[in-house]
Amino acid sequence: MGHNRFRDKVGREWALAIDVIAMEAVHQRTGVKIWDLLKNELAELRALQSNPVTLVRVLYVLCEGQATQLGVSPEQFGRALDGDALVAGHDALIEAYADFSPSRLRPLIRDLTAKSITDRMPSDSATSSPASAESTPAG
Repeated sequence: MGHNRFRDKVGREWALAIDVIAMEAVHQRTGVKIWDLLKNELAELRALQSNPVTLVRVLYVLCEGQATQLGVSPEQFGRALDGDALVAGHDALIEAYADFSPSRLRPLIRDLTAKSITDRMPSDSATSSPASAESTPAG
């Protein structure tokens, strides 16, 4: 499966492609400005990854032609995106954005966004911090 593709929880594969027309459609229908996702230290990208409703809407706009061909309604599309599918869809969106960008910027985009992906993973320090040990009653 290509990097700009993801599967929903029922196994359908979705391919994302971004161009100027797709960017405009996403903006008009969701308010998300794909062209701003990497600005302000990835603030827009982080906001999108933390809002599953908006992320599903963005993904649907980008997959609408495929969904129509498959007879998948927006509601069916949204119901088929569980947590794993949302993460895969988000990652595919980043790859599609990188593919749209000038070739000289693609490695930079992938490097910047790789940190964003890593940041959403739980770290060892978050689960074994001294504060959490102190807040656990001795027993």
